[in-house]
Amino acid sequence: ISSVVRAVSANGKLNEEAGEDVLIILSPTSPEEMIAVRGLVDKYGDDRPVIVVNGQFDPMPRELIGAEVVYSISPLIARSARNPNNPMRREPTEQEEEEEDVTKVVVMRRYPGNWEVFVDVDGNGFELADTMPVNGAGRAGPPMDWVAGCVKRQMQQKFGNF
Repeated sequence: ISSVVRAVSANGKLNEEAGEDVLIILSPTSPEEMIAVRGLVDKYGDDRPVIVVNGQFDPMPRELIGAEVVYSISPLIARSARNPNNPMRREPTEQEEEEEDVTKVVVMRRYPGNWEVFVDVDGNGFELADTMPVNGAGRAGPPMDWVAGCVKRQMQQKFGNF
């Protein structure tokens, strides 16, 4: 931990002479990177915008509790549910998995807009399925059951009830 703190202190500096007024941190995920982000936010967070791109923190650092998700994109794939308790269930072959039609889903937010769910059910491009107000979603975005409902409604609209 002390080596991370030293590295951030030595290297985490904005060049004000070069006009750097925003701090951008890319894809911090590890515990060491979380320590570094905490140090940088503590150092610069009151004076400048700090943008964290694709940060995956669990738990969320206390320095970021008041932060707002302004841009987010989460690509997902929707597949048919497989019940592990079904006695007739068998694992699909590799070829069957490759041939399975997949529905592509993107959950995104673009500031100042709402959360949006786009679905591509037939390979002909993404269509807006639904939106959720920012204040209706949590920090991580809309709940997955709501996203699944959007996908189901989009598929029913495209293919009828199934």
